[in-house]
Amino acid sequence: MPAPQTPGEMEAIMVVKLKENTGKSLEEWISVMAETEGMKKMELVKWLRSAHGLKNSTAYLLMAIHFNGGELVYANVEKLLEEQYHKNGLRDLYESFNKQVLDLDSSIKIGVCKGYTSYLKDVQFMITVPKPKEIRVGLALGNKPFEGKLEKAKSLGANEKIGHQFVIQTEADINQVLLDLIKEAYMNNLKSL
Repeated sequence: MPAPQTPGEMEAIMVVKLKENTGKSLEEWISVMAETEGMKKMELVKWLRSAHGLKNSTAYLLMAIHFNGGELVYANVEKLLEEQYHKNGLRDLYESFNKQVLDLDSSIKIGVCKGYTSYLKDVQFMITVPKPKEIRVGLALGNKPFEGKLEKAKSLGANEKIGHQFVIQTEADINQVLLDLIKEAYMNNLKSL
């Protein structure tokens, strides 16, 4: 079985293994956390670690689920996308972009996270980050020179592989130049395996 790559896959596996790893199921942990009313997020993480001896990753998982109303955080992709795009009105542009990416290779995995979307084919090669009037497409292009609309990545998160960005604001920005850059990032990262 291949290793999980998207946050949704990782979250699902951690929940399945929760009873085995901690002695309690998710439902039991939800009951335990019900007594922590008023705790802030990091207080809950510290409490789960100190009072229950949980590993950091497990404590964070449970905290996120607790503050998400007892629901898995990454299981509802539509809710995550609505949270990303509800303010900027660019959801249709995002959907059009996704369709064209999947037309390149329908087996590309799309991992929707809280503030960005990750694109993977064995490894991450691209992300999209919604901003107020644009979608920033972050690309893993190594040492490729910055020119034209291909610029140094900014405000895309901490992934050092994603060093370039291409900003889209309209359908016209999803052009052959961008699609060629996506193919290049895709192919370069397949070669790096």
